[in-house]
Amino acid sequence: MRKSLLDMVQLILSSMDSDEVNSISDTIESTQVAKIIESCYYDMITDIFMPEHSTAFQLNASGSSTKPCLMTVPSNVTKIDEIRYNYQETGDTYPDYRIIRFKPFHQFIIDQQALRLDTTGVGSMVVAHNGENFTFIFRNNKQPEFYSSVDDQTYIFDSYDNTEDSTLQKTKTLCLGTVYPPFSMTDTFYPDIDPTQFSLLINKAKTRAFNELKQQINSESAGEARRQKIIVQKRKRKTQNESELLSTARFGRK
Repeated sequence: MRKSLLDMVQLILSSMDSDEVNSISDTIESTQVAKIIESCYYDMITDIFMPEHSTAFQLNASGSSTKPCLMTVPSNVTKIDEIRYNYQETGDTYPDYRIIRFKPFHQFIIDQQALRLDTTGVGSMVVAHNGENFTFIFRNNKQPEFYSSVDDQTYIFDSYDNTEDSTLQKTKTLCLGTVYPPFSMTDTFYPDIDPTQFSLLINKAKTRAFNELKQQINSESAGEARRQKIIVQKRKRKTQNESELLSTARFGRK
């Protein structure tokens, strides 16, 4: 069952035999419990892969014609599984998202340096990194096929089509990956987890609250948190994917 942040704070305070509150900001202790819940929430996100945080998103464009092949990863993205770019040309009816393949940075540099600035359809851009400026060569007469990164945040692509756009476009990217969900310190905030995962979050927070605020060990909530973690791992998906189906035990004759 889903619970708001206030619901969870009130439940944990009741377990600790503390004062009742009507808001998470009513007392110092209720605020501390809310912060403990936030900490445990992000511990869960880091510790347990949650499919609901796998989603589609777009890369940020450089917004500068002097850096047409530069894009950046949104700050809330923790992992990128796939990048596609829309090859649709002006006049085409349907989008044409094609996979852009990753290339190790050293190989990317070698391949791009093979281009020459005096060749038709070749350009260059200066990218700043760690206080230094580096020049990258790219093609400007075709859609991108490869990308690479030196800092896991800034992506450099091998090309763009200047007959369609002045730079690579945010709206033409389609990425799949994992995002870091937000947490709001408000009474009505509901953490972005499945209803079945709230028990784990509450018991983790309850155990930590007893340890930090009461200097006591709540063995019951600690044991329940361990049990719930195992259950959550087994039931993390609503829909089975192919790898989970293949890993299912088979007991028939060989």
